[in-house]
Amino acid sequence: MQKLSKKSRTLIVAGAVIFLLFLYFRSIKIDKGIKKEQAQAVATIAELKAGYRGGITMTYRFFYNNKSYSGTRKVFISSSYIKRFKDKHFIVVFNKLEPSKNRLLLLAKDFEEFDVAYPDSLEWIEVLKRKSL
Repeated sequence: MQKLSKKSRTLIVAGAVIFLLFLYFRSIKIDKGIKKEQAQAVATIAELKAGYRGGITMTYRFFYNNKSYSGTRKVFISSSYIKRFKDKHFIVVFNKLEPSKNRLLLLAKDFEEFDVAYPDSLEWIEVLKRKSL
């Protein structure tokens, strides 16, 4: 197998860092957009996928003004717990003017970020997250 040159490795690492920074700042922008005209609804988990390297990707749906919206959320909880999320309902926050900007609230830190009271009934998710570490 051929080794990469030092220059090639540097370019790959730099590209990965730039890509991760792009994703980070994009998520901050979306979160700020949600907080501007924040509203809440109940979302239903519509689809679950186990991640290749762990975690669970959830596709959820919610209704606002008689129109259906959806989103995805990846949570780093062991995929062995995937069935526990099937057909569950969770709070989603979204921008009233652009409901496509939305975020599913699962963990205590999510609720804190959007100034929404964290329900004790979701403590089981925090337990699963701790078990998954």
